[in-house]
Amino acid sequence: MTLTRNNPPARRALGYTLVEATVAIAVMSVLLVAIGSVLAMAMQAVPSADDPLLTRLETTQALQQIADEFQFATHIVAQTPNAITFSVPDRTGDGAPDTIAYSWSGNPGSPLTRMINNSAATVVVADVHSLGLNLIKTNVVETYPGLLVPSAEQQLSTHLGNSNANDQTVTQDNWHGQSFTPVFPAEAVAWRVSRVRFVARRVDIPTSNLFVQLWPADAAGRPIGGAVVQETVHESSLPASMQWHEVTIGSPLRFNPGDSACLVLAENDLAGYAASVRTDAGAGPGYVYTGNAGNSWSFDHGSALQHEFVGVYFTPGPDQTLARSYVTRARLALTTGDLAEAHEVTVRPLNQPELLSRYWRLDFDGDPTAVDANGDGQGDWTTANGQPFDTGDLSDGVWCPTSTDPAIDSHPDCDFDEPTTVDVRFRATGTGSAATVWVNADHGGGKCATIVATLTKQPGSQTLAVSNMTALHHPALLASVPDLSPGMVELRLLIDPDANTINVRVNGADAGTYGYARSLAYASQPYIRLFSSNGKVVFDELKVRVGGTGG
Repeated sequence: MTLTRNNPPARRALGYTLVEATVAIAVMSVLLVAIGSVLAMAMQAVPSADDPLLTRLETTQALQQIADEFQFATHIVAQTPNAITFSVPDRTGDGAPDTIAYSWSGNPGSPLTRMINNSAATVVVADVHSLGLNLIKTNVVETYPGLLVPSAEQQLSTHLGNSNANDQTVTQDNWHGQSFTPVFPAEAVAWRVSRVRFVARRVDIPTSNLFVQLWPADAAGRPIGGAVVQETVHESSLPASMQWHEVTIGSPLRFNPGDSACLVLAENDLAGYAASVRTDAGAGPGYVYTGNAGNSWSFDHGSALQHEFVGVYFTPGPDQTLARSYVTRARLALTTGDLAEAHEVTVRPLNQPELLSRYWRLDFDGDPTAVDANGDGQGDWTTANGQPFDTGDLSDGVWCPTSTDPAIDSHPDCDFDEPTTVDVRFRATGTGSAATVWVNADHGGGKCATIVATLTKQPGSQTLAVSNMTALHHPALLASVPDLSPGMVELRLLIDPDANTINVRVNGADAGTYGYARSLAYASQPYIRLFSSNGKVVFDELKVRVGGTGG
């Protein structure tokens, strides 16, 4: 038998044949050519730095950024044809509003910059050729009570004398006076004393001053709280024998209908006596007297000071109005690079921000001399003595100045010759302490109107006094608001230079509108000042708005 051997077929060698390699190279060449064409097309599609499409995109993004921020504006604090500064709610996380400023120099090719608060300006668009900021405004009329209308002068209280006369000497401790409660028609809303007459003579060497004062009176007719009006009569002007003497009351301070008041004749000169005045027994009631310089008072139901008090009552006058200007829309236009046309966007601010010419704001979250709420690149406040502000007196967003701390003044100088609204939230915490807001407003012709609001601590309450400095260190009391709660007091002063008036609101309630006088005394000091007389006070917030009446 013959065996047959089956051999396996020979294995093919590994690799490509020449034909296969040739075909692969040809295919790869086609692919590389195609990829190169795609890359070339893509490179051509990427714009260069000066490509109009990129410029348009940059312009649109810049306009949208401005519009997005302006949409939340609460106040327009400065505007020129090439710049705008506005306040917005807190964006930096410190709880305080922020100020954003956009500015262009006006020179074609210069940048548009943005600054928030006191940070360095950053470039928004490098090459700007035109900027348009067109604000569309509406006027909102604010109405508030106007000046009261005075009546003709009339008798407020009179006792001309009887046969039971007694002479009383006015000394440093012994003061004498008369309590009275005038009666007026039902339409009267306030009253004031214009003239007082009393019987008096000088005593020994006439070197002292007789103080003619008005005090509020309590329900029992006794003086309370201290003098709210004072006129000074030098003893030498009094006659040598008992005669009637008249004193004009210059203060415009008004009392409410039903209020009682006391005329007090006082003296504080250690050298001697101020005067002798005449009372009548059996002619009361109403005579008041003290033997301890006003620390306690007695009321005599059977006696009266010989007197004649003259004054006026007031009825409501026409309301006053102030047209405030608010922004309802803004058209923003921007031309950048070599583009011939301007890109525009219209924005409607949600808060309809008020258009102002000057703006100050303090929240006392940090050094007030570092605040730049109006975005002008410099601090809004300075210390009165030029020394660094003591930040150790700041605590939890309030300023608690000591009696030795310097005042802080608004900066830069401002004439405040447009309607000026001052809103302050403050408190006096220690008995005898006083927190003061001083406003030198309505500058012009070498004069200004100096308005001083002082909050003082009383036992269990606070008293606010608003005065007009008619001469150097000579306050004329306009309004006195007693019995305020011991907590924070919110005060608003609306000064209208066109009407020469100031409207006072305390804790949201109207406290009257008053005419003011302008004087030479403080015209060289165009600022608003905050300070403490005796320490133990707290300033929480302050906002000052100037202007806002542009059409």
